[in-house]
Amino acid sequence: MFFTAGALLSFVLLLCLALIHETQEAASSNIGVGSSLSTNAAAAASWLSPSGRFSLGFYSKGEGFLVGIRLIINSSASMVVWTARPDLKPFTKYAILTFAADGFLLTPNSGGAPPFLLFKFSSSASSAAMLDNGNFVVYRTNAPVIKQTSAASVDGEGKPGPSYSALNPNNGNGSPYNRCRADGPCPDPYDRGCSSITGCSASSNSTSIIWRSFDYPTDTILGGQSLACGQNLTSTSAAAAAGNKKPSIEEAYVLSMQCDGNLVIYPANSSAAIWASTTSDNLYIGLVLDENGLLYLQSDLGSDKDLSGYKPQNLQEDMIYAARLDADNIFRLYAVNLDANTSTEVNDIPYYKNRCYDPEICGVNSFCLIVNDAPQCKCAPGFTYIQASAERAGCQRSRVLPRCNTAGGAVAVSMETVEHVVGMDELAYLVVFAATGDDCSSECLDDCDCYAAVFRGQQCSKLKLPLSGGRIEAGDPGVAFVKLGVEAGSKLTGSEKTKREVRVVAIAVSAFLSGVICLAVLGGCGGAYWLLFGRFREQWEKWELAFSEEIAPRYFAYNELLGGPETSRSELGKGAHGRVVEVKLPMGGISVAVKILDGTQCNAEKDFRTEMSLIGRARHVNLVRLLGFCHDGPSRLLVYEYMSRNSLAECILEIQEVRLGWARRVRLLLGAARGIHYLHCECETKIIHRDIKPENILISADWTAKISDFGLAKFVIASQASAATRTAAVGTDGYIAPECLRKDETSGTVLFTEKADVYSYGVVVLETVCNRRRNKSDGSDDLCDLARKRCDTGEIWKLVDGELVVASEIERMVKIDNEEVKESEIERVVKIGILCVQEEPLARPSMEDVVMMLEGDIDVQNLPTLLSTP
Repeated sequence: MFFTAGALLSFVLLLCLALIHETQEAASSNIGVGSSLSTNAAAAASWLSPSGRFSLGFYSKGEGFLVGIRLIINSSASMVVWTARPDLKPFTKYAILTFAADGFLLTPNSGGAPPFLLFKFSSSASSAAMLDNGNFVVYRTNAPVIKQTSAASVDGEGKPGPSYSALNPNNGNGSPYNRCRADGPCPDPYDRGCSSITGCSASSNSTSIIWRSFDYPTDTILGGQSLACGQNLTSTSAAAAAGNKKPSIEEAYVLSMQCDGNLVIYPANSSAAIWASTTSDNLYIGLVLDENGLLYLQSDLGSDKDLSGYKPQNLQEDMIYAARLDADNIFRLYAVNLDANTSTEVNDIPYYKNRCYDPEICGVNSFCLIVNDAPQCKCAPGFTYIQASAERAGCQRSRVLPRCNTAGGAVAVSMETVEHVVGMDELAYLVVFAATGDDCSSECLDDCDCYAAVFRGQQCSKLKLPLSGGRIEAGDPGVAFVKLGVEAGSKLTGSEKTKREVRVVAIAVSAFLSGVICLAVLGGCGGAYWLLFGRFREQWEKWELAFSEEIAPRYFAYNELLGGPETSRSELGKGAHGRVVEVKLPMGGISVAVKILDGTQCNAEKDFRTEMSLIGRARHVNLVRLLGFCHDGPSRLLVYEYMSRNSLAECILEIQEVRLGWARRVRLLLGAARGIHYLHCECETKIIHRDIKPENILISADWTAKISDFGLAKFVIASQASAATRTAAVGTDGYIAPECLRKDETSGTVLFTEKADVYSYGVVVLETVCNRRRNKSDGSDDLCDLARKRCDTGEIWKLVDGELVVASEIERMVKIDNEEVKESEIERVVKIGILCVQEEPLARPSMEDVVMMLEGDIDVQNLPTLLSTP
């Protein structure tokens, strides 16, 4: 039999690993409490798995160290598959990690900094083990453990890959995995396949494990591990991954397994997804990487969705698979061949083939295009890279544009074409009709404020600098026109300069004389036309509103929304100030909600400007987003994002086949509370909504609550930020705070503070919990009084039409429909609602306190002895 040199080397390496393992196993069978690791080269620096393939300990990161788990590929290469507290900056000095009974105790920097717990255990630990599936587990007292090596020095520091996770690790429910490589008791009682393996007793109790690394995924999942609902994988920038830079949440890209079954990628510091698996139908419960390298979304119904398209060629090979969100934000699947001691990139998720969909990939004044499956940033015409060595840093102007309407044409201005442009239309400050591309180019050339325009489907979108978000996609009909001047630094000759000066003087004199002659005529005619018809005034007000700096949404023509033959609409509802219709725009078939203000009312213009000013300056995920407006003749239209699940009132107060689950109700209440808190405390100018009710809390497709209808809202200027505001009584019966019903005898006005919104929100809380209106038509008890009565008698379960189920002496459960909820959880939310509807405004909590109580950051305040709920 003949051996190649590579095969002989592999055999020798595996023999060495086996000898090291045998020696260490003789020394100790598991990791006991008090065991420690150190960055000191003379001391132990890692705990190995039985096969020696996985190690937990310190690994190099730049000029320092972090604590993590490495997959040993060979003597010179390894892969970091898990990091403890990746938000920490690497330790640059001597550090010690101690396995204590209550957690992992880290003493950083030679004891110069106080020790702290990296992780805290739920109960007292007695031992731990580094398993051969890459999972580090901690056992409580008298728990069965796997035979495990003692601390060993670092063997092959290798090149740990760049990785770090979400800055706040998820407390998941664990992941299924199927590795049982060792004889003896089950290395992991959570293992679905362990009970069928020799020595893995079915009687092993899963409660013997009190902590495991698989419950805290960072940027990697291993073969046999899954990413459960609510868990994330998080990358970091390449700079932070390679050096001593502390990771920042602004740089982290997140792969999120959402609880609606959708797998989503979010870019740095943004809630706008750049990719989704489009599986948000609650069919899928997690992302799974099995031991054969199959990466798929798992379904309870058996209809799993394959993501990687990878199929192993030889199932007989001993392989370990790892799926990692790398530092370049690409989710890759790796295969480590344990026989050949090699690692190979197998595949990456198909959506990354066009990374230009990431809005942050290129800097300003540049376009993104894909070349050989990699993104490249190309400067717009007339621009050069700000840094020649960093194409993604953006571009700056390389050509000089003349001042607007410069006479004489000494500095030439032209338009240069860029074809197949996508992604810039929505940034336009003005959209006009253009029959051809040449017409669009001329529109921008003649407009002093226009620096670029995009022509698509007879629409010309005008843009200001800086340009952003543009990408080039072959086959797209979009064409961009960029305004150019002469190259920066170019100079005119002496004769050209003289001719230019003479021409400028001649034109200036002619213009002055012509202006003197025509000024009187034009002024008189213009003034008469203004006074007689008022059309100049109307047109000026329309465009002044459109270009206002405080109002970012774009202008829509009436025909774009309601007058065009290709638009379709259906009515969503009516109100005191007008009606709302769903409109499908002809371009792209996008649905929007159009609020049509009643032009017959004398306050229609005032309501229009109030709502534009308020919502135009407010930006929050829990506020309905204003997309645009129409100020065309008598028409006053507001264009909002479309909320496909309608309002909270329809979900909880109308008859439904299936009522909202408890967790979804609490999530909607928390979202509404955050939106109101933003209006009260985080806006540049405080805003009091004054009409909080279920009908004004809309719900998006992903069950996000959003505050709407700002027609009755009111600004509170900075000097009045802590004072009350007097105004006319407004709002909806049943939701108006009692102090707002008491008029001042002198002024006839009522007293309004932000606590009026708190009162209205409290009524919404109780109605949402109880699935009923505050006052029923059958004359039953007022809901606020009934809630306090049930709290006093300990009969909360009756309030929610539930059935009391005694689960234990410590915790009682309430069955609502087919769902069991802790009685204490229902009582907590009900008490929050009761606190909000107290008669005295000062006794009500702030919306900041309400948000913190709902999130569980602070305890719910005790209810007062006496409570009046008018």
